[in-house]
Amino acid sequence: MTICRQLLRYVRARNDDNAMKIVQKKPIAGETVVPTTGRITISSLQLKVKHVYPNDVLKLTLLESIKSDRPILIPSRRWESFELPSLTENSTKEVWNVKTTAAVDCPRFVICCFQTNKKYNSEADPNFFDNIDISNIRLLLNGEYYPQEQSRLKFGENDYAETYINYVKFMEMYSGHRKIAALDYAQYKDRALFVIDCSRRDETFKSSMVDIKLEIESRTGFPPKTRAHCIIVHDYVLEYLPLSESVRKIA
Repeated sequence: MTICRQLLRYVRARNDDNAMKIVQKKPIAGETVVPTTGRITISSLQLKVKHVYPNDVLKLTLLESIKSDRPILIPSRRWESFELPSLTENSTKEVWNVKTTAAVDCPRFVICCFQTNKKYNSEADPNFFDNIDISNIRLLLNGEYYPQEQSRLKFGENDYAETYINYVKFMEMYSGHRKIAALDYAQYKDRALFVIDCSRRDETFKSSMVDIKLEIESRTGFPPKTRAHCIIVHDYVLEYLPLSESVRKIA
């Protein structure tokens, strides 16, 4: 990318309760305690970008390509975030229609997590995700299940190795490098991230649209005020024309 304009767009939430945890002071007998509040003030933002400086031979080749306005293909990945405001209280099964998208935006990975009574609640730790005693979670792409077999998770008995392994493998499959997992087996229980790999799906059958759903099951029923979060990771390719500085999505 040379001599091009890059635009960053930031969206600020209406309050900062989801980005902090406030521990209220315990009142002493006869003492009136004013609730503590907080606000995050952003004074500056910095973007750090790696720069690659080619040698003279490669630089001449690149300049010739730019002068001819030859398209430059830029493979990348996009993360989309979705939220289900509330799971059906006390129900043991939920089918979430996440979105319908074009086939070129079919997901490679889907990450799902849950939080109970943490939205706009500054006294709850937003870094923790609740496992809500999930017994099975599967992705449906046009009715095809990923994974095909049901999980038999038992968080109450510390039996959730299957979903923890998927979480550990995701970092290596995504980046291509083996990395140490940020969470160990015990920590994962209170920060459960359910990763579904659909990168090896059957692509022999082509459909113009893809219906994305999540089938969620719990052993004890969904607690009140429980939200579901879903992140869809998919590949895409951009075409960049150096002279006109135009960028368009081609796949």
